[in-house]
Amino acid sequence: MTLHRLSFGLALVGALTFAACSGAGHDAATSEPAGPLPGEATTVAPDPGFVNDVATAGATEIAASRMALDTTASADVKALAERVVRDHEQANERLRHELDDTPVAPEPSDVAVADATRPLDGLTGEAFDRAYVDMMVDDHVAAISLVESKVIGGGNAHVKDWASYTLPILRDHLRRAREVQDELSGG
Repeated sequence: MTLHRLSFGLALVGALTFAACSGAGHDAATSEPAGPLPGEATTVAPDPGFVNDVATAGATEIAASRMALDTTASADVKALAERVVRDHEQANERLRHELDDTPVAPEPSDVAVADATRPLDGLTGEAFDRAYVDMMVDDHVAAISLVESKVIGGGNAHVKDWASYTLPILRDHLRRAREVQDELSGG
């Protein structure tokens, strides 16, 4: 497992663990939903941690895929990269739109994106293609896990709608990335 995959995976595990353990919205004494305070809105606010995690994941996949478009000679890798860029740009726009009426805005971490794509720097040819496709498989597995948690869990309805819209796209990217991975392995 590369350092990128390990750090991205650990970040997702940490975010999921924090969300699960924080007990947000629950009364610690009764373990029941706490409910709104008088005068407080009953709509659940978007989780900025989740929003920023998925924004960073999407920005990472777009950045890596743009590198692939500039580097690869493989038609299969290029097609995967084009699809990832297009779909993640649309998903990011949809997320921004879903959050228009909220105080939360997606803020991807430029440092995390640069760190995550650094293993691709300087690679060319088959070495680049394999590293990129392996990255897409690993990142999509992690992203699916994160987004599934929002689909099946509670939270802001707009963010949950976005997650429900995005989940099948992520699954399709993973399926296609695994197919390209098999092709590169001679399978």
